[in-house]
Amino acid sequence: MLFRSEVFQDLEENMEVVGYIKQIREDGKIDVSLRPQGFRNVIDSDVEKVLEKLKSSREGFLLLTDKSSPDSIRFHMKMSKKAFKKAVGNLYRQKLIVIKEDRIELVK
Repeated sequence: MLFRSEVFQDLEENMEVVGYIKQIREDGKIDVSLRPQGFRNVIDSDVEKVLEKLKSSREGFLLLTDKSSPDSIRFHMKMSKKAFKKAVGNLYRQKLIVIKEDRIELVK
């Protein structure tokens, strides 16, 4: 089973994508994710995605924060709010971004 909350890209019928097993249920169904499982497997790609989005914005900031809605983050970043918050926290600890009340900015 692939849940909507695990899909961050457009999928079409008969499309082949790589999936990762999250859980095998007692009833024999398999929960699948399109992202590798585990913090170390995904944090680098999420950090890179947020950093690239910041660098490609003309203003050098994103109007997203940890208070933004999950739908807004999913729409703009193609990732879950949880993944976004972890990536932003990582960038903040590296002193690459500044977190403002209404946005995140690249450090100048």
